[in-house]
Amino acid sequence: MSARLLELFQDPDTNPLGAQLIFTTHDTSLLNHLNRDEVWFTEKRGDGATMLTALAEYGGDKVRRSLNLERAYLQGRFGAVPELDQFMLRRALGLFTSDA
Repeated sequence: MSARLLELFQDPDTNPLGAQLIFTTHDTSLLNHLNRDEVWFTEKRGDGATMLTALAEYGGDKVRRSLNLERAYLQGRFGAVPELDQFMLRRALGLFTSDA
């Protein structure tokens, strides 16, 4: 559904005035539906501040046109990959007991 919404904004027939859409998502599959200058990554630093980096700032092989951006992102080439603490997730879901 998100990819279809993007298509509506990218299509001059459904968006004749060129309205801009700004959104945040964790749907990595959308990386291959956007231009490199339309993607920004956020990463929380150790001091709690958030660093904002444009995909367009990466050059060379990291963002060549033939690159699958979703796969490259999930491999950590651009940073900003969420780290999931399995213990905390299990505890939040009630799957961890003090006996384990």
